[in-house]
Amino acid sequence: MCPIEMDLTEQSPQHWHIIVPRLRQIYDFSADCHRRFRTPSDLLFTPSNNWDAWSKLVRPPRFAQCHSAQHYPTPHLIATASIIETIPPEILGLIIAPSALSKSDVVAFGLASPVFWPHVVHHIARACKDSTAPWAGAEIANVGNYLIDLPLAFEKDSLLASSVGPVGTFGFMCTARRLNYAAWRAYEPVGLSQQAQWKAAFDCQDGAIAKQLKAHFSAAISTIPQVTLTEAWALRNLTTKEYIRCRFDIDTQRAFVETELLRVSVEDVLLLRSCWTLNDKAYYLIERGSWAGHVFDIVLAGEEIPAMKQEGWKDITEDVVEDAGQRQRSLEDRVDDGKDVNYQLVRQGPKGRSFIKG
Repeated sequence: MCPIEMDLTEQSPQHWHIIVPRLRQIYDFSADCHRRFRTPSDLLFTPSNNWDAWSKLVRPPRFAQCHSAQHYPTPHLIATASIIETIPPEILGLIIAPSALSKSDVVAFGLASPVFWPHVVHHIARACKDSTAPWAGAEIANVGNYLIDLPLAFEKDSLLASSVGPVGTFGFMCTARRLNYAAWRAYEPVGLSQQAQWKAAFDCQDGAIAKQLKAHFSAAISTIPQVTLTEAWALRNLTTKEYIRCRFDIDTQRAFVETELLRVSVEDVLLLRSCWTLNDKAYYLIERGSWAGHVFDIVLAGEEIPAMKQEGWKDITEDVVEDAGQRQRSLEDRVDDGKDVNYQLVRQGPKGRSFIKG
């Protein structure tokens, strides 16, 4: 039996999660796929790292036109309007308030009448707009529980410590591990985006009316016009004033950085540079990411890059792609040498995940 004063953290596989202290939110990789990961390489270039960075960071274009609901008959134009269809819009708003009905109930309520539908569409569109880019501008890092110190941004102004409050000893862990453990217990897990939740609620509805309104509903919950999605975007590091050119793949609903040699997801780019755990370069390779604790967003390149260049922003797309390729090859070599049996390199086609071309 180990003495009680011993920290037993490293006796178990490493636990990885992305934490956002300013928002008190956490994305737990282990919870998502029901197992722990010992090294960052277990997360890279694999299906398990699809944590939907796009919906968490993308800002709608500044000049995008807001969606306007289709015009449906109003109560005074409907000869056989029921009593409930004549109630004031303010009362309807209270009926479909988030705390009153589930999302499926709200959608079903809207489908029950052409009078209700515009109000429901407006309610849903506003909910999706208000939840856009929740992590944009907030410090994030992918933290492993073997860490022995914190990223500088988490230490500054006691950002992490103030977000969790007083912490216990937790088996004589060092301060960084105690704070990380407290965050893991206290933070709110990040689930599906508002758009994904409302889409799932709509998809539960049956009937001809739901089928007719599906395109209208999809437009209502989208905060970015479909035509704009196909344009060039930029992943920005707001801390260092660096950016990476990327494109959104409508089929996979993910953003990728792509050159002639490599296609890598935005999730992999961020994980490659924002991991933070025990400093052991001989084994972890990427455990001390230079972007850990930095703040990010994704913006429409055509709108923002011209002004960014005048302000001295640096395009590091080629550097990031080259670095990703080198790390991918290094991880493949470790598999061949038997040094990292948990990692499996995934090579797929243009619609797949990160891969080295050629």
